[in-house]
Amino acid sequence: MAGTGERATYELPLAPSAQAPDADTARDHAVPVDILLQNIAMFCRFRWMVAAVLAAVGAATSLPALSETMALRKHPLWPWVLAAALAVANVIYITQARRVGASRRRAQALLWAQIVLDLVALTGVVYFVGSLSTFAAGAYLFHIVLSCIFFSRRQSLAVAMLAAAMFAVCVSAEQAGWLARASLWSAAPVQPQSVEWVNFTLVIVFMFVVWYLASMLSELVRRRGSELAAANRRLEHARQERTRHMLQTTHELKAPFAAIEANTQLLLNGYAGPLSEAALPIVRRIDARARRLAGAIHDMLLLANLQSLSEAPAEATDLDVADVLAWCCQQVRDRATERCVTLIESLQPAPTRGVEEHLKMLFGNLVTNAVLYSFPGGQVRVSCNRDDSGRAVACIEDHGIGIEPEKLPRIFEPYYRTSTAVQHNSESSGLGLAIVRDIVTRHRLHLKVSSRIDEGTVFEVTLPPR
Repeated sequence: MAGTGERATYELPLAPSAQAPDADTARDHAVPVDILLQNIAMFCRFRWMVAAVLAAVGAATSLPALSETMALRKHPLWPWVLAAALAVANVIYITQARRVGASRRRAQALLWAQIVLDLVALTGVVYFVGSLSTFAAGAYLFHIVLSCIFFSRRQSLAVAMLAAAMFAVCVSAEQAGWLARASLWSAAPVQPQSVEWVNFTLVIVFMFVVWYLASMLSELVRRRGSELAAANRRLEHARQERTRHMLQTTHELKAPFAAIEANTQLLLNGYAGPLSEAALPIVRRIDARARRLAGAIHDMLLLANLQSLSEAPAEATDLDVADVLAWCCQQVRDRATERCVTLIESLQPAPTRGVEEHLKMLFGNLVTNAVLYSFPGGQVRVSCNRDDSGRAVACIEDHGIGIEPEKLPRIFEPYYRTSTAVQHNSESSGLGLAIVRDIVTRHRLHLKVSSRIDEGTVFEVTLPPR
């Protein structure tokens, strides 16, 4: 049959590898070690930038034309000293961060050490730039906001109080004459002492106002995150309970349907005597329905076992995809013969590592679907080889009914079937591709499907090399 439109392609997205924080972490707002290390790395990057800026300031004051134009003091040593101190501290912090390992306490101690050092260095910058004659003290607000994000409200308050205390000591020492007035500019503006104390008070007030607002917002975000984490745990628990009940129910149904199927076979084979012409089609319908329901129960058990978190992970082994595909083709060959579909195998060695049982389920479903949704007299080509990077690539191609482009992303949903698929094969459980999706996701494989209506579908699975 002639196809219509271009071939549509869809790639099954990979599942995220990151895991959600555990219950204890969500409950006490404890930040995981990897996040603490990211914060340490971020502070180090920021510190490199500050050291570069200080070095640039030192270089600018060494240029006569620039220093005269901007009225800068000539050749001050403090920018170079602070830049060097920050660079040395950064090297130490980076070295220590690599030795933290999984110790959350050591990571927190290292982060606190960085904050204290930064506040000390910032106080030095504020003093040399001009504590009250410039807006340099506003730089304290950055550390206060960051502490509200990274720490609890009580800890961030400690940072705000430490910053206020250091600024207060600096200003008090200047006012008392213990420290000489310093400024980056050669002609620093002189303010009345009353104005300076007003400026000092405003800076302190701004510090705690910013801390209050930032800590409130951070606490609100943390509380919302805890609520979402708790809701997610409840949903996960409910899903596990639902899976457990479904497994129990399907196990209880499996034996009765197997008995029904066995007894109908006995009746059809004449064990209880010849069937009347009226009874024969009824028994055949019972047999067909029992086989369909037994297959659906089998698929439900497979899917539930794959999704069950309590099931121990299967052990991966070295295997050849060609052997797995050959086994799958052998299992479905009789059904292909019944439907007048020709199986063509082109299997080259394709070594990989995986769980053989899962790969047999994956490719068994794909090959079976290719046969079931092919037109009578059609062909199904099953092939595998290795790509240029050594990865195993398996391809199952049929020349059947195809899939509409807009429905490709939904074919992996449990029980979803297109209207064309239902008309072509009414006996499917609708769980085959859901099983495929779970196996691909569990093993982090790459799956791509392309299809064109009335011309067929191609499933391509890429597996890692052995």
